[in-house]
Amino acid sequence: RLAPATAVLLALLNPGSAVADSEAGDSRGAALPSLLWMAPILNPGGFSSEALSFATGLDSEYSAAAKSAGAGGGARLGIRQFAEQQDVAFQEGLARGTQELLKRLARAGSASSGWEVAVCHSTPDVWHQDGAFDWGRVQ
Repeated sequence: RLAPATAVLLALLNPGSAVADSEAGDSRGAALPSLLWMAPILNPGGFSSEALSFATGLDSEYSAAAKSAGAGGGARLGIRQFAEQQDVAFQEGLARGTQELLKRLARAGSASSGWEVAVCHSTPDVWHQDGAFDWGRVQ
């Protein structure tokens, strides 16, 4: 069974698939688009914990899809730090396995083209100079 957030995201990315048709669907075998996930992954905050959870879940789904596709098959998944400053101390405090996962996904995410889907995970204020929804006034 997919984590609810992963199921929702995969349904958005792959409408009409078995994943989109069933929240409890199994995405193995479903054609996944190449996905660039941009988020404040390396900054210690609430958005980071969400982004880390998404990245981990998505990596599991993409890895399973790649295995079922066989040699040379499967779509790629990459991440990029976005919206917040990277915090090296936070990054070094992550579990070694998480650090390795993020390094691998960041290497893949460094490609400048070829992405079918790009997701930007950030607060709305990054898109408005004065802050969206009066967020610019929050102290």
